[in-house]
Amino acid sequence: MLSYPLIPANFGLYSQKLESIERTVEATAQGREAQQWRLYWDHQLAKVVENSWRFGMLEGIKVSMVVQLVLNARTITFRPEICEVKEQYYNELKAFVSWPLRIKGLSGATDVYSKIGDNNSDYLVALYQKSEELFQRIAKLAHDYK
Repeated sequence: MLSYPLIPANFGLYSQKLESIERTVEATAQGREAQQWRLYWDHQLAKVVENSWRFGMLEGIKVSMVVQLVLNARTITFRPEICEVKEQYYNELKAFVSWPLRIKGLSGATDVYSKIGDNNSDYLVALYQKSEELFQRIAKLAHDYK
């Protein structure tokens, strides 16, 4: 799992890896002690997911979009409108940020994964600040061409 950066494009790969691990655990873990063993592996997997998720936040979310600056009657506009670009970008950001919440885990203890966001709130704030800086640079670009 550490071979793939945790970015929205790789969510499918991460999900496949987690499902593969879950199938292996299902095939091997039987009995009462199995629940504790599953919980132990949930904590180990949560560490991997958290580190990958944190790295993704530090790198920033890269969303591929085509935005055109259009000169029309001596005014510059964006196509699509900047509000649509922001909406698409923040939808991708939301998918990234909420991804650990969708992991059910091996033991069913979803709180193991849901704590990832709480444990990294500083990184979340920095990620949203970077996002706003990105849109400020885009607005400055349009202003510079006026």
